Amino acid sequence: MRCIFFLQDFTLDVYFRQYWTDDRLSFQRQRGVEILSVSTEYLRNMWVPDTFFPNEKTAYLHTVTTSNEFVRIRHDGEISRSMRLLFHSKIIRNTNIFIVTVLGIAELQSRRRAP
Repeated sequence: MRCIFFLQDFTLDVYFRQYWTDDRLSFQRQRGVEILSVSTEYLRNMWVPDTFFPNEKTAYLHTVTTSNEFVRIRHDGEISRSMRLLFHSKIIRNTNIFIVTVLGIAELQSRRRAP
């Protein structure tokens, strides 16, 4: 049996979404106010997951006209963040007798930091 590995690049244009809970940002629910949509400027003062793509070569956060990113905070402290990303990455292919398996197309990791 013979295995051949080779590298190949690819580019993805995606909406990357993250969800986490921070009880420090919970608030008393008011009538009609269950979710706050806040500016991404708030992210500078908040704890956010340290997420990265280990196989990334380059990445670009879309900012045409305005930042393509939003942050929402629910009354119970659940946070949702969405951003549009374009990243260029590499994959490893394993060709073995006419079968091609793609390994780690978009690997994603995060380190948990203490808030």
